[in-house]
Amino acid sequence: SKRPELDILLNVRIPKTNNRGYFKKISRTALDFAIVNLALVKQEEGYNIVIGARPNVAKKAIKAMGLLNASADITENDFDLIAKTAVDELNFSTNSKASADYRKDLARIYIKRGLKVVIGK
Repeated sequence: SKRPELDILLNVRIPKTNNRGYFKKISRTALDFAIVNLALVKQEEGYNIVIGARPNVAKKAIKAMGLLNASADITENDFDLIAKTAVDELNFSTNSKASADYRKDLARIYIKRGLKVVIGK
């Protein structure tokens, strides 16, 4: 019998960009499901803020991204407003892992930390 032809991937090229990113998975143990996870990315087109494990599918914080992308010079006070806007615009719920309020608090804190990393302040 004939053997099927096999394709072999020889290399992958990923173009280098000036994008900056931050990802955080918050869970009780490294192997546990996330209580909350979030990602922030600074791209040439603007900023993205995505929050997941609320416990629903990940969603973009559109209003918070709008505030962030409209700001020319972002200060520490802006971090608070952007983080609060992000958690207020998304729904968080309670399950056996964590309460909705706890998830909101975690997301708000880690969005502020992520903004400092991505913006470089």
